[in-house]
Amino acid sequence: MASVRIRGKKTFAPSNYGRFMDDFDKSRFLDYFLLRNNLSPLDFKRWLFAPGMLFKDKESWWPGGRPRLHPHEGVDLRQFVDRHGQVHSLTAKTVIPAMYDGTVIDIFDDFLGKSILLAHGPLDQGLILHAIYGHIAPAAGLAINDTVREGEPLATLAATGKSDIPPHLHLSILLMARQAGPGEIRWESINDFAPGGLVDPLAYV
Repeated sequence: MASVRIRGKKTFAPSNYGRFMDDFDKSRFLDYFLLRNNLSPLDFKRWLFAPGMLFKDKESWWPGGRPRLHPHEGVDLRQFVDRHGQVHSLTAKTVIPAMYDGTVIDIFDDFLGKSILLAHGPLDQGLILHAIYGHIAPAAGLAINDTVREGEPLATLAATGKSDIPPHLHLSILLMARQAGPGEIRWESINDFAPGGLVDPLAYV
């Protein structure tokens, strides 16, 4: 598996998870997102976030939503603004690419669809970058232990079936000193790895 490149020479230790996000090269997720969805760079200016969509937000963003039991474990990508100021919403046809080369560790249910856990790494300092792509419909044939390449289509967004929660990608990033195994990470227990392991996904996308 290819290593994720890191800028700088700072030393990583478990107690320092999340402190050095600026030392990681951003992925080419956005480039591949545009490519896989037949969009031009001119079609995209920035992601649009409502309160509750960002990392560690404490409120929920859907209508009538209750405060979160735990701070938000990642980011929700639902809409973007183009260079003309027009707002575009992701749909159940939106294709989600892999951020980096990686291995499929797990595919499991979430309350809106499926989640895919990929191990991207190892990083130069020995940490394993794990990404959870949530609320999606995995690509046909994708299975645990499959190797995926950077930019490869992983999934489309799940059709949630809920009028108040439209299709969106939930993305969480965990840094761990070892590779997780199938069944080890679930949404119900992901905060067991916080605050050490969870970091802001916007540092990578």
